[in-house]
Amino acid sequence: MRSAFLPLVLATALLEETAAATAGQASARLEADDYINLLRIDLRAEKAKLVVEALELSVAEAEVFLPIYRRYDELLSKLNTERMNELRRFTARYATIDDAGARALTARSFEFSRKRLALLEKFTRRIEKATSPRVAARFAQIEQQLLMLLDVQIAAELPLVLRSDLPEPEPEY
Repeated sequence: MRSAFLPLVLATALLEETAAATAGQASARLEADDYINLLRIDLRAEKAKLVVEALELSVAEAEVFLPIYRRYDELLSKLNTERMNELRRFTARYATIDDAGARALTARSFEFSRKRLALLEKFTRRIEKATSPRVAARFAQIEQQLLMLLDVQIAAELPLVLRSDLPEPEPEY
C-alpha cells in the first residue's frame, strides 16, 4: 500500500512554489490578478490529483467520488476567492485599521472558517453516502491537512494588526 504522506509532501512543495511565484507580481495589479488566477486553477488541478492518489480509490469509487469532489472544489474556490478579496482589503489598510475594523476583520475570519468547515462536513457526508465511511474519513483527513498547509502559508505572509497603544520601537543602529 502506498503512503499518503508523499502526496502531502508534494502538495506542500507545490504551495511553496506557488507562493514564491506570486511574490514578485504585486507591481501590476491586473496582471498579478490574472497570474494568480491561473496559478489557482493549476493548483486546484494538482490538488485534485493529489487527493485522488492519496485516497487510493478503485475505478468505481473514483467515478462516484470525482463529481462530488469537483462540486466541493468549485464551492471551496468561491469561498477562497472571498477570502482572497478580504485579505487584499486587509493588507491595503492593516497599518491604519481601527478597533471597529479589527473587530470586523476578526468576525469575517471566523465566518470564513465556519463556512469552510461546514462545506467540508457537508461534502464528507456526501462522499460517505456515495462510497464508504473510511473513504470519507480519509478524504476529510487529507483535505484538512492540505487546508492547514495553505492556511500556514497564508498566515506566514500576512502582517499582524498593529497595536496603536504601544510605543513605537526604538530604531536599531
